[in-house]
Amino acid sequence: MGIPGSGKRIEFDCVLILDLYDGLIKRERRIYDFTGMLIQLGVLRGKPAV
Repeated sequence: MGIPGSGKRIEFDCVLILDLYDGLIKRERRIYDFTGMLIQLGVLRGKPAV
């Protein structure tokens, strides 16, 4: 299943949002650029630059 490994590195962006209450972390949210990662992996095709 899937795509065979190529050994190439990938990079993708992530944003970490922490909600603090009394100096402690109340909630943590992470937002990843999965679309960019899938394009680098070759699962999706990127749109051509205009």
